[in-house]
Amino acid sequence: MADKSNFNPKDGLGFERLEDGDGSVRVTIIDKNNEVTCIELDADVWVSVVASVCGAGENGDTLRRAGNFHAFGRDEAPTSI
Repeated sequence: MADKSNFNPKDGLGFERLEDGDGSVRVTIIDKNNEVTCIELDADVWVSVVASVCGAGENGDTLRRAGNFHAFGRDEAPTSI
């Protein structure tokens, strides 16, 4: 079952980053009949989903920025000193 802290009962959707070290995401869907469906997406697929629904659509820039945000929590990769 979905982690309750990441679950929105109004929408019947839950999103959880898995602790597999790869950045995979589990999407949990509970329909109106309380049927539960879980889908696991690898990090590259999740980044593509995020980029494809942004205002500019999926392109090289939005993929890069979504990937950086997913990996580092910001839209630019950290720079080394």
